[in-house]
Amino acid sequence: EKVIVVYNRPCIFLEGAGSSSTIIQWNDHDKMSASATFTSLAKDVVAKGITFKKNVINFTFGANGPKLDGGITAQKRISANSPTGYVFKECDTTGVAGKAELGRAYGPFARVIIADSSLSDVVRPEGWNAWNYVGHE
Repeated sequence: EKVIVVYNRPCIFLEGAGSSSTIIQWNDHDKMSASATFTSLAKDVVAKGITFKKNVINFTFGANGPKLDGGITAQKRISANSPTGYVFKECDTTGVAGKAELGRAYGPFARVIIADSSLSDVVRPEGWNAWNYVGHE
């Protein structure tokens, strides 16, 4: 299932029955902005107890919210004072093919926090790609 949370739907809490029971999976190979398994354009979206599957997941794209090589996140913040960012807590990042970066900067002040989580060898050792914003790491 392909999931898109639209901009005017803030404060969404998605709670699954557990990561082995609730799985959102999509296998689109179109351009990145249209092929994500899960896209959130809204503010304040929380997902718990859900597995998101794809060769590489473009988990979310933009301010609010396949190739065998790619990125897991693409977060955008346009100001150092912006309160936005992605937080992945108590997650398992795994894969079966290819390598992925934890994320790439989609803006000059991108913020992604991964805490108390397990990262398999699908994650490239360098982790983060500053993309067009080198010097803002």
